[in-house]
Amino acid sequence: NLDWATLKTSATQKITEHLTDNSDALMSSTLETVLVSGSSVIAGFVNAVLILFVMFYLLIDWDHFFALVKKIVPIRAQETVHHLAMHTDGLLSQYLRGMLIVISIMSVFYSVGLSIMGIKGAVALGVFTALMIVIPYIGIAIGFTLAILAALLQFGPGGAIIGVLALYGLGQFIEGFLLTPRLVGERIGLHPVAVLFALLLFGKLFGFFGVLLALPISAVGLVLLQYGWSRYTQSSWYQQ
Repeated sequence: NLDWATLKTSATQKITEHLTDNSDALMSSTLETVLVSGSSVIAGFVNAVLILFVMFYLLIDWDHFFALVKKIVPIRAQETVHHLAMHTDGLLSQYLRGMLIVISIMSVFYSVGLSIMGIKGAVALGVFTALMIVIPYIGIAIGFTLAILAALLQFGPGGAIIGVLALYGLGQFIEGFLLTPRLVGERIGLHPVAVLFALLLFGKLFGFFGVLLALPISAVGLVLLQYGWSRYTQSSWYQQ
C-alpha cells in the first residue's frame, strides 16, 4: 500500500526544492513576460490614439488638406476628386458621430451595471471601459481587468467576479453585434452583416490595426465602389 502522507510530503519537498533552485530563472521569466506584455499593450494603445488623432485632425482641417491635394490633381480630374473627397468627409464624420453615440451608451451601461454590483468607482470605471472601445481587443481587456481587480479587492473571490464576467460579456455582445452595426455601420452606408464581415476580414488580414481601421476604410471603399458603378452604368458600353 502507498503511504500517501509520505508521498505528499516528498512531492511537496521536491516541488519546494525545484522552485527554490530555479527561483531566479522563474522570476526573470515572469518579469520578462510582464514587460513584453506591458510594452505590447502600451504600444498598441499609443498607436491607436495616434491613428484616431490623425483621423480627427484630418476632419477638422479637411479644407486645407483637400486644397493641398487639389493642387496636385490634374485640372480635368479635380471635379471628380472634389466629389469623392466631400462624400468621404461626410462618411468619416458620420463614423465619428456614431462611435461617440456608442461610447455614450456603453458608458451608461457599464457604469450602471458596476454600480448595481456595488463596486467603488463604478462610474469612472464604466466611462473608461467605454472609451477604450475604440482600441480593439486591448481596450476591453484593460477595462475588464480593472473591473475584475476592483471586485476582487472589494469583495474577494465570489459572486462579484461572476457578475463582472456576465456584465462585460453582455456588454461585448451589445456593442459588437447591435450598437456598432446599427449606429455606426448604417450611418456610413454599410449593412450590419457587412460591418461584421469587414471587422472579421480586416482583423484576420491585418490584425489589431485592421479592426481599428476596418469601418473607415470600408466607408471609403464604398464611396469609390459607388462612383465606379455610377460611371459604369452611364458608359456607352453598358447602355448598348
